[in-house]
Amino acid sequence: MRGTKRILLVWLFIYSYNAYFSMDFASLFKRGMKALEEKNYSQAVEYFTNALELPTRPSGKVVLSVAFNLRGTAYTELGEYDKALKDFAEAIKIKPDLGEAYNNRGIVYYNLEQFDKAIENYDEAMRIEREYPEAQYNRGLALLAKGEYEDAIKDLTEFIVSNPKHAEAFSMRGLAYSRIGKKEKAVEDFETAFDLDPECKDVHFNRGQMYFEDKEYERAIQEFTSAIESDPLNARAYNNRGVAYLKRDEIEKAMADFADAIRLDPSYKEAIFNRGVCFQEREEYQKAIEDLTSVIGLDPQDAEALYRRGINYFHKWENEKAILDLKKAVDLGHQQARKFLKEKFNIDY
Repeated sequence: MRGTKRILLVWLFIYSYNAYFSMDFASLFKRGMKALEEKNYSQAVEYFTNALELPTRPSGKVVLSVAFNLRGTAYTELGEYDKALKDFAEAIKIKPDLGEAYNNRGIVYYNLEQFDKAIENYDEAMRIEREYPEAQYNRGLALLAKGEYEDAIKDLTEFIVSNPKHAEAFSMRGLAYSRIGKKEKAVEDFETAFDLDPECKDVHFNRGQMYFEDKEYERAIQEFTSAIESDPLNARAYNNRGVAYLKRDEIEKAMADFADAIRLDPSYKEAIFNRGVCFQEREEYQKAIEDLTSVIGLDPQDAEALYRRGINYFHKWENEKAILDLKKAVDLGHQQARKFLKEKFNIDY
């Protein structure tokens, strides 16, 4: 999870307002807080839900907004984003100046890769609370994900000024520097991050991305391997190492990594697509079609997956299906699909 929830401040809030709670509500609320702090998120949801459903729950706006915000936080950690968004919306409806709820809702949108919405929420959190470094850090991550590297560097730099020992911030700024070709600054930030926290999981991964973009695939593989060793559940590291292996024509190693990435995250679209490409390269067209169909199920607007599946249908002599996929890809703006239709089927589309 990106971003600090400021749990200690909430604890202070609980003790300050304890006199205004019913005993049942206060007890359930504190248990929910404890479960949240111990990362027992399902239990936290249960406690907060029981507290909010009490007929004697408090009517104060501050109390209720915090409760919805905290349950939303637990839902976020469980990956139940729709429920989290509903809770954050309720918290904001009750108390429109609760900056924490905007920040937390931004985190959900970030996780959903809806970066513009994430940034809007981080902006609002920072408007409400002028000194809100966590929201600025999170906005920097969203800007980085959008490819707005200069703005991301600005936010991350300002965050680092007030948080000079935050290893992950240096690592993410290093990645931003690498994306604009400032490799020396990137390397310096990665080294600083590693010095601050040798266990920082993002350092090896981000450094691997830098080497990959520089086409130094062997060094990229080494860094992604280190990332996997420090975090064996990192599906993205397996996927990216697989792509690096593919660039070196080590297709069997690549496929093993894509399989591990999918095992860790069965809905990981990029890994499924990459494995499908490998099956196509090995002329295992039916398996390629199955993977590409899974990708299209996750994203029906994926023109490249439609194009690739069309090619695989063509190799299986299933021309009607091939033409249908290729036309859909063209409708989505895929020019190579248009060319393939003309060359293989003499179809102008």
